[in-house]
Amino acid sequence: MDYSQGILGIAWIGVLLATFAVAMVLRRTMELNQRRGAFVSAVTHELRTPLTTFRLYTEMLDAGMVPDGEKQKQYFATLHSEAERLSHLVENVLMYAQLENNESGVERIEKVRLADLKERMASSLLERAAQSSMALTIEMDEAARNARVHADISAVERILFQPS
Repeated sequence: MDYSQGILGIAWIGVLLATFAVAMVLRRTMELNQRRGAFVSAVTHELRTPLTTFRLYTEMLDAGMVPDGEKQKQYFATLHSEAERLSHLVENVLMYAQLENNESGVERIEKVRLADLKERMASSLLERAAQSSMALTIEMDEAARNARVHADISAVERILFQPS
């Protein structure tokens, strides 16, 4: 009798552990679905704004409601900046999809000196600061200049130069 009760106890422990594991998997799956839903909602909201601008401005330009040449230039500039914004949004969504599919792009990571990274990005950073009527000072001591980091340079550029 004792032997069969021990086996029965072990079987019940196994059943409880399996039930616990299934509950954890279901919980994680539900959390993932909630995060995906929130992501889709945020992306949809971010896409609506430029699309609404496109629709409104193109309809106004097409209907001749903007006869002033200078105003038309402003509208076209706005359309261009919204197109850039849409492009970045789509690129970010595609990068997110790659991360979700475990296509992290590890092969793009390279070892680079911080000084070389600064050289590569300084002119664009300075230009962007000037556009915002700001001054930018980049200072590095010798240890930082010679330090080497592993980085995906294109990802660093996307982070630094993503439109706000």
